[in-house]
Amino acid sequence: MTDKNAPVTPRGVDERPRWIAVEQKIRAWGTLFLFIFTFAGTLGVFSKGYLSDGVAQDRAGNLSVEYERFGRIISDMDMKITWQGSGASVSTLTLGGDFMDRYEVLTLNPRPQRAYSRDNQLILEYPATDAQHPHTLWIGLQPRQAGVGRATFRVDRNDPVTLFQLIYP
Repeated sequence: MTDKNAPVTPRGVDERPRWIAVEQKIRAWGTLFLFIFTFAGTLGVFSKGYLSDGVAQDRAGNLSVEYERFGRIISDMDMKITWQGSGASVSTLTLGGDFMDRYEVLTLNPRPQRAYSRDNQLILEYPATDAQHPHTLWIGLQPRQAGVGRATFRVDRNDPVTLFQLIYP
């Protein structure tokens, strides 16, 4: 007696329930992985998003860097640096660490009075402002290398701000 609800298999096909179960598990895990991957991308784990936005400050609160924690080599990245004037005639911003090796600077706005490099650091000089009016610098960057990079930012001779970024290929 045959069951009317049982699926009919063509002649010569030998179904193995074990492999059917393996295929179902792979499909279920694949669907879950795809959902997690898409959700992580939406949140900004790979670039530009809620989890990617970061802010680093020095202890005194005089220097603040808004940046993206995650990026890709093929995409542009933005960085906003804000600092308080020190009262000196010139305010010097030094970008060091892996910054010069890992990034290509596309834009600097506003342009510095003077810019030069020394000891693998980019040094930017701006006219000083009083403590009431902070400096703000917008930098457009493009990563050159994949991996984890460490960049340091220092204004005049104050404590540096260090940040880490993960760049995907």
